[in-house]
Parts: sequence; structure tokens; C-alpha cells
Amino acid sequence: MIRKIFLSLILTTTTILSGCTTFDVIMTGEARKPTSADKLKIYLREPENFFSIGLIDVSSNSTPSRSANKKRALKKLKTEAAKLGTNGVLLRVSNGSPNQGGAILIPNGSNIGIVTTGRGSVVEIQGEAIFVLVDKKED
Repeated sequence: MIRKIFLSLILTTTTILSGCTTFDVIMTGEARKPTSADKLKIYLREPENFFSIGLIDVSSNSTPSRSANKKRALKKLKTEAAKLGTNGVLLRVSNGSPNQGGAILIPNGSNIGIVTTGRGSVVEIQGEAIFVLVDKKED
């Protein structure tokens, strides 16, 4: 009996502390064939000649570390965008309340900063899954 109570407490504590990364997608266009998240380009400004496929909101509180949650949220954003067949994500600034803190995330190999919002270790990122049309110039 005591063993069952002890195991139940461990399971409950693990569930509470584990947190999660959640997302929501609103389709704004037609999805395309899925792409690779590793090949997506992150945009801070609208590129020329693109169309919108969907809006994606991601929230992560899966670790006590805000930095780790930023990385998880960005990875989830790119993963979900790739499932829609995008080749880019246009980051959007969240309409957070004045008491939400902001931070800058700089992806590996990049010199751009990404504004994130959230309280404590919670990170929220909003992005628009886009497909950028590339002109194929013949030589």
C-alpha cells in the first residue's frame, strides 16, 4: 500500500514538473508537400514574393531554463512550419501584456535576434509559415 502511494506521488510530481511545448496552427493558405525544418529560413522582415500558408503560435515551458525553452519553441515552430510545406518562417511580435518579459534569441550560426515573450521560463513565439517564390534566372 505504501509502495503504491509512493509510486503515485513520484508519477504526479514528474508530470507536474515535466511541462510541455504546445502549438496552435491557423491555416491561411493551402499546405504544400512537407519540407525539412533544417532547410527553413527565418525572416524578421517580409521577403519579396511570398505567400502565407499558416500562422503558428508556440509556447514552451518544458524546462526550468528560459534559454532551453527558447530553443525548443523555435525548433517546434520550424517543425510545424515544415509539415505545412513552407520554405520560410516570418517571425511576428507577440501582443503580450506589459507585464510580460521579453528576451532575444540568436539561433546558432546567425547574427539575427528573435524577440520572445512570456513569464518566468515560459517562452511564446509567433510565426507565419510562408513560401518564398524564388526567381529562376537562366544564364
